Amino acid sequence: MSFPTPSTNNLDRIVISIIGACLGIILLVIFFDILPDSDTPPPFVPIDFSLTGEDTFNHDAWQDILDEYIVVTDIARIDYTRLRDHHRDLNDYLTTLDDADLSILSREEQLAFLINAYNAYTLDLVVDHYPTKSIRDIGGGISGPWDMPQAKIAGNIYSLNQLEHELLRREFKDPRIHFSVNCASYGCPDIGGTAFTSMNVEDLLNDGARRFLSHPRGFMYNRADNTIRLSSIFKWFADDFSSQATFENQPGVTDLFSDEEKEQEVLTFISIHLDGGAFLDTFTGDITYDYDWSLNDTATSSIIPSPK
Repeated sequence: MSFPTPSTNNLDRIVISIIGACLGIILLVIFFDILPDSDTPPPFVPIDFSLTGEDTFNHDAWQDILDEYIVVTDIARIDYTRLRDHHRDLNDYLTTLDDADLSILSREEQLAFLINAYNAYTLDLVVDHYPTKSIRDIGGGISGPWDMPQAKIAGNIYSLNQLEHELLRREFKDPRIHFSVNCASYGCPDIGGTAFTSMNVEDLLNDGARRFLSHPRGFMYNRADNTIRLSSIFKWFADDFSSQATFENQPGVTDLFSDEEKEQEVLTFISIHLDGGAFLDTFTGDITYDYDWSLNDTATSSIIPSPK
C-alpha cells in the first residue's frame, strides 16, 4: 500500500511549525523558569555557630596545594593548568571539608576553616571549567557562578555567595574578610600562600588588608591631581567598613549611609591598614573605582595600571 507524498510547500510549513514550537518552548523556559537552573542556589542550611569546641582542623593538604600551585610575582597567580592535571589533590582536601564537624572547632578555627573553604572551592570551580578567561564566564545565568551549588561543608552544600555572605560576613562581621577570600580574579585580593588556622587567622587578616592596600589594584593615590583610585570592593561593600556595619546587606546594596559618609568610613579604614595612610583623614579629592575580572592565571597578566 502506498501513501501520498507531502508536497514541498507542506513540508516547509511543517518545518516552520516545528521551529516555531521549539522557539516557543525556549522562550517559556527563559521567561518563566520552567526548568531547573544550575545557577539556582541550594536551600540555605544555617550553621549553629553557638556550638564551639576547642579542636583545630588539619589544613596541611590545603597548605600543600598553596605551596605547589601558587606563583607569586607582583600578585599571586594560580597555575591552573597544572592544578587541573592534579585535580585529585584538591578533591582530597575538599572531601575533608565535607566530612568536618564545625561544632567541635573553636571560634577562630571556624573562621579559618570557612576562609580556606571559600578559596579552595573557588579554585575547584575554575578548574572544573578551565580554560576560561574570567570566572564570570562560568555559569549560564546573569549572576555568573556565585549562586551555583558548589561548596560541600559539614554534609551540606552551599553556593559561594552563601558561603561568603551568609556564613562568613554575616556571622563574623569583620571587614578584613574581604581581603582573605579570593574570587580567582586579578582585581581580587591575593589568595594567600599560607593556610588560615586558629593560630594565625588574626595576623593573616591584617596582613591581607595591608598587602592589598599596598598594591595599585587595592589603593592608588595620584599626587599630580590629588585623586584616589580604589578597588570596587570598597564601593560594593562600603557599609562593611563602617563602625556601624551590620553586614546584612547584599553585594552592591549600600544604603545605610550617604555616599560621602561611606567614602569617609572607607578612608578611615584604609588609613589604619595602609602604611603612611594618615593623610587620608583630611583627604578631599575625587575617588574612582576599578576592578579587573581577568582570571588570576599564570598564563595571563593583569590590566591594572601602575601608580603614577
